[in-house]
Amino acid sequence: GEDNDPGTTTDGRLTGADDATRTEEMVTRAAEVAEEQPAPMASALTITIAKEEGVRLGVDVDVTDGECLRIEEVKSGLVDQWNQANPDRAVQSGDKIIAVNGKCGNPQSMTEECRRATNLVLR
Repeated sequence: GEDNDPGTTTDGRLTGADDATRTEEMVTRAAEVAEEQPAPMASALTITIAKEEGVRLGVDVDVTDGECLRIEEVKSGLVDQWNQANPDRAVQSGDKIIAVNGKCGNPQSMTEECRRATNLVLR
């Protein structure tokens, strides 16, 4: 016959009230940790920037995907000032601008709007 530990079933799973309680505590802790972690899924953020004479927007963007402006780098400028004032909603490398003042789907028109407009609503 097999010598089984009384705390496990034949396939090695835990049994008993203490083991169930420990498992429940581990699942609860894992769920709490998961809630504390920001979701890897992108979240939409809208920011408004008033352009200032002589101050650059301060972002390098990649337009190759054909639909949005992918931020490659945030440099000194208006976006960096926004980030300092709104650290919980900071624009970062890898973020995508999907619309500029309502213009979307065409990176060239979006970059032109960034150059032309005095106030920018970036989404």
